[in-house]
Amino acid sequence: MGIISFSTERWWIKANWVVRLLLADMLIVSPNEPRIREVLNEAIAVNHLGFESIEEPTTAHLKKILEEVIAATLQESQSLGLKWKEGLDENHQAQYKEALQELSGIISS
Repeated sequence: MGIISFSTERWWIKANWVVRLLLADMLIVSPNEPRIREVLNEAIAVNHLGFESIEEPTTAHLKKILEEVIAATLQESQSLGLKWKEGLDENHQAQYKEALQELSGIISS
């Protein structure tokens, strides 16, 4: 399972493929800042992005990127060049969007 955690009490746990797609799309839209890319590459390697263990201002940048990717995915916007649809059938696309809708709710709570 893949994990995005915001604290020791707020976790989003999904299938590996869901978390890896999201992290890969975050890399696509991330600014060319070495620390952001380093954190995302590490998260992809272990399939876990733990906001609670990342220092500011990196955390704020990552949350902004995460929110942008979620919004673009749910709106099916092509403006960011996201790759999440590649290789997914309609059923998996629906599952992915449902998972991101859930994550959006966790972020806003």
